[in-house]
Amino acid sequence: MFAMMYTGSNVLPLARFLHVTHNKQAFRSEEEEEKTASSTESKSILAPLLPKAMICFLENYGPEKFSEVFLGNFDTPEAIWNHEMRRFMIEKISVHISEYSPRLLSNTHAMYQYCPMPSINYPALEHELFCNIYYLRNLCNTQRYPNWPIKNQIALLKDCLDAWKREVEKKPPPMSVEEAYTVLGLEKGKSYEDSVIRKAYFKLATKFHPDKNPDGRETFEK
Repeated sequence: MFAMMYTGSNVLPLARFLHVTHNKQAFRSEEEEEKTASSTESKSILAPLLPKAMICFLENYGPEKFSEVFLGNFDTPEAIWNHEMRRFMIEKISVHISEYSPRLLSNTHAMYQYCPMPSINYPALEHELFCNIYYLRNLCNTQRYPNWPIKNQIALLKDCLDAWKREVEKKPPPMSVEEAYTVLGLEKGKSYEDSVIRKAYFKLATKFHPDKNPDGRETFEK
């Protein structure tokens, strides 16, 4: 999270570090690991922070190419990322760790109490469908991207069919917004700023995380 909050342009050392470590971190319980698919992006500790395409780009093209995309404005079949999306990500992470920042200013030895972060949903990707390692809208745009190389045609077709099946079988959310507010201890019938919701989440997630509270798993999963 702190690496992703860096606002400078010298990101190559960070990208090299992330390239080596991003899919080797134990950030899920054994039960969660069993439920999670074995794809690169689902195993990555960057999954809540970056779009799947960016994680695939880091893994497939290495830290140098990733750094180039991360600092620029790209809209291709394999990468949709720009300065606005980077700023949006930094703001979301900043809200998540907001209580730590003032403590660090007053005490440079203050320890960060890790709390898993809810996934960031990027407005720019709201209407994009990502399959395999491609955004299908751009991949199908043969005027802008003629003859874009497809590394594994069979795997792409399979992933497209799987995505179609998931869409057809999609079920409504397990709880309503009102029920979610209740779980977070927020009053029903009101609208809340994102920062208020995340603060309520952070407080409860810290309290009931299974690593610290073995009896809190059920509440934490809610």
